Amino acid sequence: MYEFDDATTTTVLQSFKQAWQASTEDYALRKINSEHTLQASLYHHLRQCLTEEFVVYTEAVVRLPEGVLDKSKVVLDLVICQGTEIIAGIELKYAPRGVPRPEVLSKDVHSLSLLRNRRSAEDRVTIEMPRYRSNDSEGMVFSISPRRKLILGIYCQGELADFGSKTWWNEIKPGGENLWASVPVMPPNLGVAVAGTSSDGTAACSFLGGPFLRLESMLLPKSSGEIADQL
Repeated sequence: MYEFDDATTTTVLQSFKQAWQASTEDYALRKINSEHTLQASLYHHLRQCLTEEFVVYTEAVVRLPEGVLDKSKVVLDLVICQGTEIIAGIELKYAPRGVPRPEVLSKDVHSLSLLRNRRSAEDRVTIEMPRYRSNDSEGMVFSISPRRKLILGIYCQGELADFGSKTWWNEIKPGGENLWASVPVMPPNLGVAVAGTSSDGTAACSFLGGPFLRLESMLLPKSSGEIADQL
């Protein structure tokens, strides 16, 4: 039987929640004014919250097999690795004065959905960490944990936020031939972290989706490996 979560992913999710909360404290102190500074803040706090066995990378390049999209790669804002195994992928959206449009969030969800293992070798993605100089001509080879967590982090106007509902998922889920296009509810390894901004300059955290719900209850539901691979 396949477990969605294990001790490693639980540790990473706990650390992410702490780092996300810490980023809202930076926001309240006016240290965040763009998506880039949000990325920097979250990177900093993740490094502080995680132990040395984990590494956080920014701008991870996901190389796509031919025919998946009309482009050869997507770039994820952050990934968390244990050694060379990717434990979590994170995409960020920063819109403190409004709410990101569904089509904008759909693009990020589509990027996250690509971070998964595929049965056929010719359909698999490859992960690259560019901008690193080394005499090692082969570079680092990254694998993807079957229990990897995919997190969409959103800063938006709190009074307008209405995330997590079935209707909202239908608005933002990828279309076309994407595997999630036919999934009626949020996939079990996709979580949403929201920082709802207020007129007083603060932001309140909320965490939605299966990974955070299971973390909260400390229940580890099981499913067959075949079903889990598809999601």
